[in-house]
Amino acid sequence: MDRFAAPRDRVLTVATWAFCLLIPALAIALPMVLPEPAAGPPWPSVLVSGAILLVLPVTWALSPRGFAVGPDCVLVERLLLPVRLPLASIRAVALLPPEATRRALRVAGASGLFGHFGYFRSPALGAYRLYATRSARLVGLDTDAGRFVLSPEPPGAFVEAVRRRAPRAAATLASSPAGSRWRTGGWLAGGAVLLVALAYGAASRLPALREPAGHPWALGGRSTTPLMVSARRSRPRRR
Repeated sequence: MDRFAAPRDRVLTVATWAFCLLIPALAIALPMVLPEPAAGPPWPSVLVSGAILLVLPVTWALSPRGFAVGPDCVLVERLLLPVRLPLASIRAVALLPPEATRRALRVAGASGLFGHFGYFRSPALGAYRLYATRSARLVGLDTDAGRFVLSPEPPGAFVEAVRRRAPRAAATLASSPAGSRWRTGGWLAGGAVLLVALAYGAASRLPALREPAGHPWALGGRSTTPLMVSARRSRPRRR
């Protein structure tokens, strides 16, 4: 089995350190601004902070750590859910030009924290799955399961290793993989529905902000703005 490293470039290294500092700070600051329940422990704040902190270990475990070309598959090495591409399914493998991933859209995945992985789309490549630790010197593979973009080091030796074990693989990628447009549209629609559902659930669970009794803006036990107070006071009384 031929193994290839996945070194991070300078941009990814700086972004990873920035996220490693920002995410814990955000987890600490959020409980200070979220409204606390009237009684009982502050479980909502604890759960939100815990979910934010989980981003770091989960993303680290899912980021690519290396690549390997074995006798029957190409392996993307990850601590969680390693990706295997059978050599029999590879239709083409080639080095990608620098502009191949320019103006790429992330459909679902992560980018900038320990690596770049998930579902992406660019004008030059169409829809593809990315497992990389840099933004240049990438390798593209067309398979029966779709298009993949990897960042092995060195990329030329990786391409030669794949071609030795998959001789039917072409030297150039297809112009557009079949069905990529529909897959990307499905991911975009699913992501939009998920975001709407999460926003609705978060909004429905937030407690209503009410002024305490005796507050000058509180009338009849209900929360009222200064404009409503002035409007009620200026209303003429009936005789």
